[in-house]
Amino acid sequence: MDDTTLLARVAQRAKDDPDGVLPVLRALAGDPPWPSPAQGSLHQVALEINRARVLADRAEFVAHAWSTERVADHLGVRSRQAVAQRRQRGTLLGATLDGQTWYPEWQFGVVGLAADLDQLFALLRGSGIDDAREADAVLRMRHSELRGRTLLAAWQRGDWGTLERWIGDMAGWRR
Repeated sequence: MDDTTLLARVAQRAKDDPDGVLPVLRALAGDPPWPSPAQGSLHQVALEINRARVLADRAEFVAHAWSTERVADHLGVRSRQAVAQRRQRGTLLGATLDGQTWYPEWQFGVVGLAADLDQLFALLRGSGIDDAREADAVLRMRHSELRGRTLLAAWQRGDWGTLERWIGDMAGWRR
């Protein structure tokens, strides 16, 4: 099909279905696809679906995380600032949501920090993962190829080969 035929088909489609073609043309021109809320109902639905997904992801993260106060108590430190300093030094991962900082629970052992946490952090950071929420999602995601297990379970078993392969692959997918 030559360009003239394509343009003729687009012109006919625009004539037959202007509401279907205009959002595409606006987007191609660099404008918002829907100039008014009435025309943007699909866009609004997409925004609402995404908002619900983001809220669910946040709730899942918080459900498996500890507050700063709980971390301070568990580590035997006297202040929230001492916990924040560990986070700044990179010896703990935490995410602040609505003014409250949450720390993924897998970072902690029965007493103190989990064994080999520094080695896990080095692997995550080496793959470009240094955000608490992203690290938590990567480690707690179940994989059918691992018989429904998580990378967190691999770390707890000391299976560094699996961790290195999977985290490296995930980092490669993001680039």
